[in-house]
Amino acid sequence: YDNASGHTGDNVQVTGSRFRAPSIAVTNAGQDGIRIGATGATGTGTSTVNANLWKIGALIALGNGRHGAYINDTNTGGSVTWPNGAPDCNAGSIQTAECDRNGGDGIAFGNTIDNYVGLVVAQSNTGYGVSFRSYARNNVISKCYTESNGSGDGLADALASQNMILAASRAASLSSGWDNTGSGGNLIISHTSNI
Repeated sequence: YDNASGHTGDNVQVTGSRFRAPSIAVTNAGQDGIRIGATGATGTGTSTVNANLWKIGALIALGNGRHGAYINDTNTGGSVTWPNGAPDCNAGSIQTAECDRNGGDGIAFGNTIDNYVGLVVAQSNTGYGVSFRSYARNNVISKCYTESNGSGDGLADALASQNMILAASRAASLSSGWDNTGSGGNLIISHTSNI
């Protein structure tokens, strides 16, 4: 999916359950290359979508205006436990993802739980290569190669918890490493350090 001239939104938005794509390429979107989840009705605390149990084999996200891939579902006005509402874009998986030259992060996890990515390659993004943003919980990446990202290789936000990256690599990175600002037990294991 390549954007049409003047397109300002996402190239693909997943708002239904059990979405399946053996492979997908999203390029030059005005906003996110692929967005999984939605922004719900303010103050309801009730989900407006059911984007759970999604699966993507190979993802390529290049040159999008914001994130290459953004997994986030909000229903503002939830509860103390779920201040952005209980997310409804959970338990999905991507086998491989190449996320390069995007205007935000290569791949960003927001208000979402229990997702898995096998391999991420994230290079030359304006933001982070990979980010676990506020209320990202229990998401796992088993291999991550990041290089030359503007904000750094990756971020574990202060309000992200129990996320894990195994074998996070800086390799020949020209960007700074991982920022783990969270206190929620995020685990980032790299060849240079464990944080």
